[in-house]
Amino acid sequence: MTADEFTAASIALLRTVVGWQSAIARRLKVDSRDIRRWIEDGKTPDWVDGKLVEMMGAAEILLMGS
Repeated sequence: MTADEFTAASIALLRTVVGWQSAIARRLKVDSRDIRRWIEDGKTPDWVDGKLVEMMGAAEILLMGS
């Protein structure tokens, strides 16, 4: 996943741009410095794609239940 895709997916999942890097780091159980490094490098580790998809699916299920 590119840094732009990761940023967009994270903000969509969290529904905010305020503090999104720290918030997504907590959800991914990584340090927020890792998030900044991924953005600087222009890509995320392979495991992040699956984890974001998993979290988005869970968020979708929660929204459907409300």
